[in-house]
Amino acid sequence: MKREPEILVQLADETLVPALTEITVSVKATVPLLQYGNIEMFVSQKFTVHDTLDARENTTIMGLTQLKRHIAEIVLPLAEAEILSARHHLLKEAHPDVWMQQRNSVYRWLRVAQPDMTIPAMDAIIYDESRIQDTAK
Repeated sequence: MKREPEILVQLADETLVPALTEITVSVKATVPLLQYGNIEMFVSQKFTVHDTLDARENTTIMGLTQLKRHIAEIVLPLAEAEILSARHHLLKEAHPDVWMQQRNSVYRWLRVAQPDMTIPAMDAIIYDESRIQDTAK
């Protein structure tokens, strides 16, 4: 891979440091909703970094991850509402997370976008003792 030349700035004490540059990181997400079509969200954030390829690359990756997480936090209440509306079905399922991913596009989007995100409504169903007893039979 060809490396870009660094732009260096000379300080008064003769030290050479990479120049600062501003980059903008943007994420667009389309969340499919069952009743209303799709919701499109666009978030963008500016970062000031040293003008080196590595600094721009690392900041871009970090920024994308951070912005994707912000969108997931906005979608979380929508997914929890879907879980609550399907609660009676989920309490009968041995694998409620899988059942919900197969049948609900909002929940599936959230699980794909942030697989490690805790969804309190789903955790309550997964760890519900009566569901565990009923599905263990």
